[in-house]
Amino acid sequence: MSRELKVAYANVESFPYFLHRSDAIPTHPGVSVEIIQMVCKELGINVIFSRQPGKRVLRSLETQLIDGAFLFSFKKERAQSAAYPSLNGEVNTAFKMDTISYHFYALRNHGVTWDGQQLKGANMVGVNLGYAVTANIKKMNIAVVEVRSTVESLNILLNERVPVVAAQEYPFERNWGAHKGLIEKLSPAIRTKDYFFIFNQPFYKANQEFAEQFWQKVKDVSQREYPRLIKKYLSL
Repeated sequence: MSRELKVAYANVESFPYFLHRSDAIPTHPGVSVEIIQMVCKELGINVIFSRQPGKRVLRSLETQLIDGAFLFSFKKERAQSAAYPSLNGEVNTAFKMDTISYHFYALRNHGVTWDGQQLKGANMVGVNLGYAVTANIKKMNIAVVEVRSTVESLNILLNERVPVVAAQEYPFERNWGAHKGLIEKLSPAIRTKDYFFIFNQPFYKANQEFAEQFWQKVKDVSQREYPRLIKKYLSL
């Protein structure tokens, strides 16, 4: 195969995976971007990044304008045009790039508990508008107070307008700052979803050995570098 790889990802921010709402690649691009940069460097591949709206990334992959893309969850209909790491006909989560997790966060010593099935000590939950986890909470028959940002979510918790909030792990913890000691992160996660690096199907079929090597290198680099990178971006 060519020693050049055309890769696209979204032009919006998804902290800490890729940063800034921009078509440009910033100096501190995000955890996922840095991992792909390291993977390509270690494989001797020249990577050419582009940032596009999410739907256009998938369209570019489908029309073979790019070779690969990230971060995408597994969907059967998407797998018709995109190749995922697989095992026995199923997506192989051992080769995921990232897992996005939602957790409950409560003020310490306020009696809120969560065992993975039942949330006790809370009759309402603050959550960002549009978060997928809202559906999980509504199934628990708990009232939802929707806010427009992670900072607003933090504020309504600190001001005790709600006893608990549900938030994406890293964006929330990026913002809790000096208030960290006041807040308790409840486990287990409410919801988790794995995300992958995908290739377009013709590229994968023509370069299957390389693609498998690439996914293995993603796994190796992630295991080695992920804790350091998360610490870096949480402290920026």
